[in-house]
Amino acid sequence: MSDWLKVPLLFIGLLMNILEFVTFDLALKNKLKPAVILTIIVVLLFIVGMWIMLSHGLILTRDDIIPKK
Repeated sequence: MSDWLKVPLLFIGLLMNILEFVTFDLALKNKLKPAVILTIIVVLLFIVGMWIMLSHGLILTRDDIIPKK
């Protein structure tokens, strides 16, 4: 596996483990509904996905569109 892929994958794994523990604990106490748990998971995955795409240049930024003089 290439080095540039290791850090985001480790970060995703850590986030998902923390999220799973917290949501499972709260679900056992009947404080969270399944829809809230799904929403939290989807939002976190979206944020992590955007971070990965931005960090690897898959999304154009202003610097890419407007060349520096």
